[in-house]
Formats: sequence, structure tokens, C-alpha cells
Amino acid sequence: MSRFSFACSGLVACLLAATPSFAEDRFEVTQKGDSVEVKLNGKPFTTYETRFGAKPILWPIIGPTGSEMTRSYPQTKEGKSDERKDHIHHRSFWFTHGDVNGISFWHENNNHGRTVHQRFSKVTGGPTATIASVNDWVGPKGKKHCRDERSYVFSTGENRHYVDVVITVTAAYGDVVFGDTKEGCFGVRTRGSMKVDAKQGGKIVSSEGKEDSAAWGKPAAWVDYVGPVDGKTVG
Repeated sequence: MSRFSFACSGLVACLLAATPSFAEDRFEVTQKGDSVEVKLNGKPFTTYETRFGAKPILWPIIGPTGSEMTRSYPQTKEGKSDERKDHIHHRSFWFTHGDVNGISFWHENNNHGRTVHQRFSKVTGGPTATIASVNDWVGPKGKKHCRDERSYVFSTGENRHYVDVVITVTAAYGDVVFGDTKEGCFGVRTRGSMKVDAKQGGKIVSSEGKEDSAAWGKPAAWVDYVGPVDGKTVG
């Protein structure tokens, strides 16, 4: 019997430009080995990737304008011209934690843990798309510390595109302690032009009224991140 479990859910409105939403919107999903490509009305939306780094990620995230909204480095070593080559563990759109039984699953160094894809439990398209998977959290010495079951539901509505994420982590292999650390749990690394310190119009606002650097590390029901990508404002 599991001695520890928790669930994390979040609705991430990840694309944002004023484009109409139509009742006939259709998602197509194509599984390629341990990755799944998602298309909306025949155009790329994102790919659930297990090939890069130490955890499953969504990359790229493509908005209604057709531009990639998340950083391509280090999945592509050259990256894009507006991207900094830092924090290789900042991989587009991800979920993990920086202290699990004393092991960092957040960083990528000599002693980091890995979230290892086991199988897909659901891959479907249609008016919405769903990708559900099972993953083991494995330490640097090969010990399994916990398991997660996660689902990503892709939908459209009210001039927005959505990724609705639900993740349940279970202590399937023994006791688990999630330590108190700023390194977790959801992460999104935006394009470099959206960064506040790029001074191109990037802006962060939280539900608590905190802005830019004042919002960093503070509790909030939501955080809105808006900025320019390829000459258009997205967020």
C-alpha cells in the first residue's frame, strides 16, 4: 500500500493571440515510439517528448501565430538567436521536483534523478486531445523512488488554446519525502524575447498583484507571462 501520494493539477493557457476558436477544431495525435506529436487543424501544436534530458517535456509549444513560444535550447544545441544558453534543465514545459528523498530530479548533473517513461495509457485525438502516461522516478543509482500517472488534455475555446494537466505521484516503492525547495514543480521556459530583462516588452503579473521580479518565488493562484515573439504579443 502506498504510504505517500499527492496530486497536482493545473490549467495552463499557453498560447495567446486573438485567434478565433471554431467548433470544428480537430486535434490529431501521432505516436512515434515514446513520443507523441499533437497537431491542431493539421498544424503543429506540440510534441510530448521523452528523448531529451532527464524528464518528459512538451516541446515546442507553438501558438496561434505559428511561432514557437518556448525555448528550443538545449533540445537543439544552436537554439534561436534570442535564446540564452543556460540552465540546460529548463526544457520548454515540464514537471518535476528538486528534492525527492534528498535527490534532485530538477537539475541535470552527475547525481540527478530521472523521470523515466514507462508507457502511454491513453493517446487520443478529436475535438480535444489526450496524452496520458506512466513514469518512474529513478535515482542516480537506479533505485525507484516513486511513480507518477499524468494526463495532458489539449483543447480550444474563447480565443485560447489550453493544456490542462493532472499529475498524481504515488509512493509505489516505499516512503517518499518531497523536500522544501524552490525547484519545482511546473516549469515553463519561454522564448528569450519574452524575458522581462530582455526589455522588449515582457511582463509578469500574478494573481496577488505582484509584477516581474517581485512575483518570483511567491505563492499565487496564477501567473500571467506576456511578451513579444516574432513581432507579435503572446503569453
